Amino acid sequence: RRQGLVSITAGDDERAQLIAQMFDIRYIPVANIYDTLCDVAIIADENLEKGRLKQKLNPSFLRPHMTVLDVTSLSHESELLREARERGCKVVGIREILLDQLRVQFKALSGRELPQTVFDSVWESLPKPTRTEPDGI
Repeated sequence: RRQGLVSITAGDDERAQLIAQMFDIRYIPVANIYDTLCDVAIIADENLEKGRLKQKLNPSFLRPHMTVLDVTSLSHESELLREARERGCKVVGIREILLDQLRVQFKALSGRELPQTVFDSVWESLPKPTRTEPDGI
């Protein structure tokens, strides 16, 4: 695997700088986000909207080579995730995120791997979101 450079940006530059210092990662001022190349974008602010103002993410940031995750809404696909899919980005689906989280928790508690059949049966019993989630990548 390639080594990666982790960077953070946020609408609140002071908060982003503090987080960057805490985790020893690169800080990118929000004004510079569109000049910074990245391969993976993780959306972690549930209030982030698409748009052109400082506190919003211009959809032109999303490019086809990118992989995009949105961890703010695991019950349905967000508007930003739909935009990423429409722009040709690789999108990590809700199912993959939940399955990975469940596997880690199951192993931590039981010391065993979670059988795929168990996850599939639990997944099928959950209420369906308003929009069917594709399998993602």
